[in-house]
Amino acid sequence: MKTKDYTISSGNVFADAELPDAEECLVHAELQYSIATEVSRRGLTQRQVASLLGISRSHVSHLLEKRLSRFSLESLQQMSAKLGLDSH
Repeated sequence: MKTKDYTISSGNVFADAELPDAEECLVHAELQYSIATEVSRRGLTQRQVASLLGISRSHVSHLLEKRLSRFSLESLQQMSAKLGLDSH
């Protein structure tokens, strides 16, 4: 019986992939996930999210589609704060 090799994750997929700024990438992804989860939990429309966060509806779409490269860590932290979420 052949066994498969595997590596136990460090808990940070970005570090496991040896990407530069892995810790920042993880925080970035976690913030986006928290924002999208909160938007879903509240049942907000894209128009409502845009108004609440002070961004365009197209940016809301990018945010919810996880196009993270379009948002700085600082902007995600500000959005998180506007939604009343704990910041990282």
